[in-house]
Order: sequence, then structure tokens, then C-alpha cells
Amino acid sequence: MLTAAPSIERLLYSRKEAAFLLSISTRTLDTYIAVGKLKVRKLGGRKLIPKAELVRFAARDQASPA
Repeated sequence: MLTAAPSIERLLYSRKEAAFLLSISTRTLDTYIAVGKLKVRKLGGRKLIPKAELVRFAARDQASPA
């Protein structure tokens, strides 16, 4: 009998995925990264946003780029 694979929680998201989850454009996301409002992890040539950082950012009151 086959069993379902255990659900694994994702820890890192691509820029496109993070923008979607925050309901903003990737351009706005890039602005937030550039001004230091969102921290990223660099793996190879990719910038990945930690889940904890998305939760922290979403809980903030402010949402303006600069």
C-alpha cells in the first residue's frame, strides 16, 4: 500500500512567489529588497526570501517602498 509523502514546509521562496504571497509586484518586491525592508538569502545566482521574513514583513503596519 502506498502512503502519502509527508508534507514538508517550505522555508525559502523565489522573488516571484514572494511577490505573489505579499500581493505586490516583483518590481515593488525588488525595491523593498534594495532599501533593506526585506532580507534575502543568495543561493548561487538566485535571491530567495525566507518564510519568516515574509511573515515579519506582512505583520508590519507600513507598506510604502521608501
